[in-house]
Amino acid sequence: MKTLLISLLLTCMLFSAPKYVEPPIEFKDTPIKIAIETVFLKTGVCYSIEVQDLTTYGTVSLIINEKIELDKFLTLILEIKNLTFAVDEKGVYHIKKKVKEQKKRISIDFPNTPIRKALEEVFKMADVVFVIEVPGIESYGNITLVFSEPQELDTILYCILDPRTLTFTVDSNGKYRIKKKSEKSKLPLKYVEPPIDFQNTPVKIAIETVFLKAGVQYSIEIADLTAFGNVTLAITERQELDTMLALILEPKNLQFIVDASGIYHVMKKEKDNSAPPRVTKLYAITDATAGGAFIGDEKDLQAYYQKKDGGLDEYYVLPPLDLKNTPIKTALEVVFAKAGLQDIKFLGDPDVNVTVSIKEKTPLNVLIIEILKDANVKIENKSGIFYLTQIKKK
Repeated sequence: MKTLLISLLLTCMLFSAPKYVEPPIEFKDTPIKIAIETVFLKTGVCYSIEVQDLTTYGTVSLIINEKIELDKFLTLILEIKNLTFAVDEKGVYHIKKKVKEQKKRISIDFPNTPIRKALEEVFKMADVVFVIEVPGIESYGNITLVFSEPQELDTILYCILDPRTLTFTVDSNGKYRIKKKSEKSKLPLKYVEPPIDFQNTPVKIAIETVFLKAGVQYSIEIADLTAFGNVTLAITERQELDTMLALILEPKNLQFIVDASGIYHVMKKEKDNSAPPRVTKLYAITDATAGGAFIGDEKDLQAYYQKKDGGLDEYYVLPPLDLKNTPIKTALEVVFAKAGLQDIKFLGDPDVNVTVSIKEKTPLNVLIIEILKDANVKIENKSGIFYLTQIKKK
């Protein structure tokens, strides 16, 4: 009996001990099925591939020069392909398609609604238990928030609470607690390590690659990202995750939020119907660039804005913004989108990169000056679309 117990204990320890993949591993456009089988062969574990046709999942490029845990290595290969794995009680690895967890979504329409009433209605629709641990929460004012599509509870709570320096936590029993945000509750910055080289890459793959490199959990809350086209973006220096996401999402009229658990939620950008119309400002930009004027001289540009009635100095860009050696077209799209002017479209692809960074709220016109000065780029307005052309130096 004693021998049997020892044998069982050793077996459990064997299965629970982490497995490692020894270097070198060098996959260059390797079919995903071959990559998976190679990894399992090197670690000597039993496995079962439960995906009918892995050939449709493309190839993988990955180089490993150091010893790495098998589970981490599989995540690197599978996550970006929307695949996953599970290990049964016998230690057998099962490769399968990732099944997205279906969270309950709710629709809201709060026109100038007291915050307490808004929270109570949200929790009632989501059918969850909650407690508000903020004394005098009524003093935080009213909520004006409308979503055109049903959203997850955490997404709605973030939109209600975060602008008011409030947050929420969920205990082990699933009970939501509304509380004031403290310095300790701030999440640490996440970074994306280079290299990143997206060349006409589908936006879904780009987003998933960035999240994978940053090692964060995420939820893409858009039914079909293929409709949002491709992205071309390269970085050679370490970037904050939020900055990378802004570069990818802002030009596509997408956005992200981070819930109290640190999970990133990618979603369509909702228009704020309570905001004043921006037609005047759009015309201001049209006038500024009409006739293919050469914009790049800081003094001329400053003089233009000073003459305008309001101009663009009423629009601001909030941090984080840290664009390093970024294509000028992408930089302009990002800062205009962050200022709330998503309708401005830029065409053309000058071979000009710019570097601009802000750590505090900055007027849009100041950023435009910073981006365009010394850029040698001509901006020409044609029927409300702005064409960027590089000026060849004589």
